[in-house]
Amino acid sequence: MMVLKKRRTPRSLMIQKRAEEVDRISELPESIIHHIMSFLSHKDAARFSALCKRFRSAWNSFPFIVFNETLNLGSCGDDLYGEAKVNKFLKYVSGFLQQRPPNISLERFRFCVDLFEGYDKKTHHIDGAIGYAIENHVKELELDFGEGPAHYRFPLTVLSAKSIRVLKLKGLKLGSGHKDLMLSHPFVESLSIQFCIGLKTLRVSCQNLKIMEIYSCKGLKMVAVDESNLESFSFLGDVSSTRKSDSCSINIAACKSLKCLSLENAQITGEWIKSHIPNFLLLEDLKLECCELLKDLYVSSAKLKTLELSDCSQLKKIEAVAPNLEYFSYIGQKGLSLINIGACRSLKDLTLIGARIEDEWIVSAVHEFPFLKNFRLFGCSSLQKFNISHEELETLQIVDCDALKEVQIYARSLDTFVYTGGCTKLPKFLIDSACFKAELSLCNGSKFSSRLFLELRDFLACFGHCRELQITCRSTDILIVPGDLRDSLVPPLYDLKHLKLHISDPNLDELKDLVDSLLWLAPHPYTITIVSGYEEKSLKVIISK
Repeated sequence: MMVLKKRRTPRSLMIQKRAEEVDRISELPESIIHHIMSFLSHKDAARFSALCKRFRSAWNSFPFIVFNETLNLGSCGDDLYGEAKVNKFLKYVSGFLQQRPPNISLERFRFCVDLFEGYDKKTHHIDGAIGYAIENHVKELELDFGEGPAHYRFPLTVLSAKSIRVLKLKGLKLGSGHKDLMLSHPFVESLSIQFCIGLKTLRVSCQNLKIMEIYSCKGLKMVAVDESNLESFSFLGDVSSTRKSDSCSINIAACKSLKCLSLENAQITGEWIKSHIPNFLLLEDLKLECCELLKDLYVSSAKLKTLELSDCSQLKKIEAVAPNLEYFSYIGQKGLSLINIGACRSLKDLTLIGARIEDEWIVSAVHEFPFLKNFRLFGCSSLQKFNISHEELETLQIVDCDALKEVQIYARSLDTFVYTGGCTKLPKFLIDSACFKAELSLCNGSKFSSRLFLELRDFLACFGHCRELQITCRSTDILIVPGDLRDSLVPPLYDLKHLKLHISDPNLDELKDLVDSLLWLAPHPYTITIVSGYEEKSLKVIISK
């Protein structure tokens, strides 16, 4: 009797058959494939297109185009420089665009290349790429030619393209140096101009404009926005110029709908703030940085929620009347003499860096903010001894307040306490809180004496009852307490259950002595964790009777 054996299908054919059976993506409509590709980076989307002909076809009609000199050339451009590299990149751009079918509406077109001096006369390839985007009704156009000297003259005819909703220009020539530009595009919603030259006056009147950014445009003397629908305005003055004659005046008083205002290196005064801010009835975020002409600042706003002041070196007085303000941050010099924000009763987050404030200011200010959650003090060298009593405070951070001697904290909701300072003249902290985490960063001294170890022991004793203690230091020297002191002193962290140590420059030969010392500092821990670099070692301690 003959037995017929069933012929086995080769494994490769079985895998291929299964792949064909479960392949559903290639059968999706092209619009869905485009949607999937939109969540990928440009590089990954290009790889995705190589999987099958269907994906390749979708890639050629993909409405998001990104040309980046470094990204597109990859390793092929590593050995090319100057004109040869730019030519190869532009050749790639031309070849890519020629493969695409006609009349494909573009959502986004981004073109990034660094041009060298002298290439401004050979830009017909760039003109062609921009023309392709305009012809295909691009909605978001971004041209990035770097932060260096501008060598490409932007064709102003692009500004009349009715399809553009988002326009981002960086590192271009926008005029002849004596040019006044009046931008009245009716459909643009977001406008960004960065590191561009050739303009002295920029007037903007776009009825749909919501977001506007002007960054470091050399030679710009005046910016005027005559549009009430603008919601966000950001300005960064030319950082390369130190002459007052190169300053740029800003006129945005007509922007009645403004919600966010950021001015950096702007030549504005306290009078400018007084005359403009009352016009912005919806203003929620105000940021002023490196505004050298500001001396006395008075801000009155009913809707303001965030106020950030940074490096305004001439600022002597700050007064804010903003009942809905939730976040206040000051970074500056020690010349500041007065901060009056007591009217900001809704404050939740307060940061002061380099402020010359006294102990009494801390005591009175904290009581005025019943909703305060986070309080940070950096480099406030006038502080010596103060009390903080607050039921809602969750985070307190004290960094490099060198003159500090004693702080008493009554905060039942305190979750995190952070201290950074030197190992000498350590302050005393009395913290009345049920359960908090303490993070201490200690700068190592040159030589540790018995007196310094006694001071350190008294300092650490302030944190013996916390939920977790984390200590950060450069080397292990600071925490290896000499044996004779251990015999005569009471351990400072007697009740601590979790101790974590971060060491940036550990001495492995001292590891045993370090563990012994840590077990003396905290005699009854549940865990001791030592972190060095990317390595973390944890000890689970079992105490036997």
